[in-house]
Amino acid sequence: MRVVILGGGFCGSMVAKRLDNIDDLDVILIDKEPYFEYYPSLPKLITNPDHHEKIIKRYSMFLKDVKIITEKVVKITPGDVLTTKRTVDFDILVISLGANYPIYLDDKKNVFTVSSGKEVKELSKRIEKASDVLIVGGGLIGTEVAAEIASKTEKDVTLVHSHRRLIERNPKMASFFAEKYLRSKGVRLIFNEKVVDREGKEYVTSEGRRINSDVCIWSTGLSFDRSLFRGFEDSCFTGKNTLKVNEHLHLIDHPDIFVGGDIAGMDEEKTGHNADSHSKVIADNVIRSSESLSLKRYTNVKIPLFISLGDVNGLISFNPLAIPGPVPAVVKYLLEKGALLRL
Repeated sequence: MRVVILGGGFCGSMVAKRLDNIDDLDVILIDKEPYFEYYPSLPKLITNPDHHEKIIKRYSMFLKDVKIITEKVVKITPGDVLTTKRTVDFDILVISLGANYPIYLDDKKNVFTVSSGKEVKELSKRIEKASDVLIVGGGLIGTEVAAEIASKTEKDVTLVHSHRRLIERNPKMASFFAEKYLRSKGVRLIFNEKVVDREGKEYVTSEGRRINSDVCIWSTGLSFDRSLFRGFEDSCFTGKNTLKVNEHLHLIDHPDIFVGGDIAGMDEEKTGHNADSHSKVIADNVIRSSESLSLKRYTNVKIPLFISLGDVNGLISFNPLAIPGPVPAVVKYLLEKGALLRL
């Protein structure tokens, strides 16, 4: 039975590892990069780009029998996958391609996202030469990026957020502590406004405010590329273009396709922990499918969220509470090490 896995993030890598060396399974992992990247630590690369080598692990180092194809996926159909160089058919497909990070500006020069180590290392070079840094979006990534830059550099940092408080999907207490920390580091916070235009080095908000900045970091949310999918019913997609799944993490009406990671259309945070939880169910269900056994159901288990505020501070967020201090930063560091050691 041929199992094709698209995307080598938390979900795809762990599905591949769990299926490695399983008899009667021919497993193929397709990813545009030859390595797994621990993306929760990407903000740290802004001030320490050399850390990148510590948060990646090549697939060939932990996958022995899985065939690795380092190519970009350009089309997915109900029967096969097209990359930039070949067509690959499958008996079972696992889609864990992750998300895109769109920038809603026509002029994107010196505007970056925190979406890959390569981009963040280039961003690091630009920030080193910059005086003013603008961060658009005050969710988890925007807040962590602002804390990283403000706590380790002398740059003038401005953060624009379209909501009334930072990390608004977290408890109000977490927002309070995050705001308090960023203000203590001199970050200028602007709430209830969006960056809607750009004129040279000036960024224009929805209220007409003009912000001068050498570098802009865009972190307003995720999007998903539906154009990759051909021959799938509209009922397979949510309004946000994520993929609808059933309790077994099958794509709706497609029992030979599993979906995990950010692209899975479930009402839960897009975190590494949840993607890893998807991988356990998917790997078990691939094996059970090959043996004609009943499938496992996926149940989301909520755990505390650890938010970095520089190297030595952070937040533990677990509704309705939040705890600030050095312990969350230490735990997040240990989570990074643990994830890479597991691979």
